[in-house]
Amino acid sequence: MIILTALLDGGKDHHLYKEDGSSLTVACSFGSSGKTLYFCRGECEEEENILVFTDGVRAQSGRYSIGHDRNKSSNVFYVTIKNLTQSDSGRYRCLSSLSYSTNSHVDFNITVSDGEILAQSFSTTLGGFSPL
Repeated sequence: MIILTALLDGGKDHHLYKEDGSSLTVACSFGSSGKTLYFCRGECEEEENILVFTDGVRAQSGRYSIGHDRNKSSNVFYVTIKNLTQSDSGRYRCLSSLSYSTNSHVDFNITVSDGEILAQSFSTTLGGFSPL
């Protein structure tokens, strides 16, 4: 069972907020899916930025995993980061490589904080109203 944090597409600037120690799974949606799928920290231009990739159905590298259900001809793939820490905060990219010169990508930001800071952020966002 996958607990999805967000469904992301290329049309918006996505920013996700998570707590220390939690996991994050997002679905990256594309108009068409390529042969090789990448999950990167920042842009995928540099090899050291690539966290995990696959030209098959699934792959895992440490706390990072990527999966795609090719049987359903889906243009969505899933990326997961387990056991988030504050150092995981930053910009990420899902990249679908259609050919050598054609790629589609979705960028998103993650902010990881302890529960107290996260609650204060929601209180500020809600204009002082705190559901706690």
